[in-house]
Amino acid sequence: MKYFFLICGLTLSFFTNGQLVNSTFDKIVIEENFSYLNKNWPYIFNTENLTIMQPGHYEMMRKNQKTGNYIFPKFGKQFNSFELMYAVSFSKKTHKEASSGVLLMAKEEVGILVEVNNNSSYRVQKVSSSEENILYTNSEGDGWVKNKKAFNKNINILKVRTAGKKYDIYINDNFLYSFTELSLNSGNIGVYIGPNSHAYIKSFVLKTSSEVSEVKEAKPSDSPEMKVQLRIKQAEIDRLKAMLDNNSKNVRENMELQSQIEQLNLLIERKNKYIDSVENINAELSYFKKAIGDRINGTSIDGVYEKIKDLRRDSAALSQNLNIVKESNANKQKELGDLRNKYEVLKKRNEAEIQFLLRQIDWINQKFGTDSIGKIDSLRSMGTGYLYPDRRPFKFKNIQLKNKYA
Repeated sequence: MKYFFLICGLTLSFFTNGQLVNSTFDKIVIEENFSYLNKNWPYIFNTENLTIMQPGHYEMMRKNQKTGNYIFPKFGKQFNSFELMYAVSFSKKTHKEASSGVLLMAKEEVGILVEVNNNSSYRVQKVSSSEENILYTNSEGDGWVKNKKAFNKNINILKVRTAGKKYDIYINDNFLYSFTELSLNSGNIGVYIGPNSHAYIKSFVLKTSSEVSEVKEAKPSDSPEMKVQLRIKQAEIDRLKAMLDNNSKNVRENMELQSQIEQLNLLIERKNKYIDSVENINAELSYFKKAIGDRINGTSIDGVYEKIKDLRRDSAALSQNLNIVKESNANKQKELGDLRNKYEVLKKRNEAEIQFLLRQIDWINQKFGTDSIGKIDSLRSMGTGYLYPDRRPFKFKNIQLKNKYA
């Protein structure tokens, strides 16, 4: 069965690089810019998925690491010829392999998935829940085709045009790929969020031709068994709606609380690190205190405190003695200055007396003249000498000095 499905898919599908759809789509049937909240887009909040409508976008987050998730808005219409424009952007925190896209012609367990990822790449494949997926693009690899020139950094607009089982794929109005799929003619339209991905739908616009009519779904049989199943399904739908209404009221609050919890966890982590560092410091201080309390070099901590007090008292006494010595030195410096002044006075006085004596000697030499030596010898012969006087005072009254000018 697996190989039969693969052969049928390859037989009924044709691929080309040229544009195949030439129809004109002038009638807007769905235009969603998420400018206001409505119930067309499901709200999901569980361990693996988060989908919520907010002003300006529809947010989708998939936490499962292996599989993606399909979301079917409540449009209630099916078309086999249309133009779909899907504007999507990825969260800055998500990885390069994060993907999102649209599921076309979804019927029972089969559909055509057109997706883009956060690495400027696109992929087209036929997906099935019971059979192996068929890759239209890059069938020898994983289906992804990279095209940096066509993609933008922030928001990318994926456009799909289909008519007569032919498909043209565009990104930002740049033509990428065309193919034909004969086995699928109509079905629902859904959006897709890849595994471990976080994306935002900015707009969702569906246009058809004014000449194309809506494809209505076949009504189920009115058999009793079917009616029972419908009642069961309706009861389940009512229960899920009640849960959804209850959850939708708390989604925003839950998200805010989740953000606060993350911030508090970061704060707790920082506080724990600080507490660990303080505990390490306290442990070191406790060890130091215990070591001192148990005596260091034979001295207890009380003895250390007493020695510190004694040293402080000795330091105060030394400071006082130092002040006294400084004051005494100041007094001695003053006395020394007075002595220096007296010395200078005496020195000047002695110099004056010496000068006077020298002038007296000069005067005496002038009076004695050239015969001064003889007169001195005569004075010596008299028993007294002028140059060697005795201890008695010398008297000049009996000496007759010759005046050479007389």
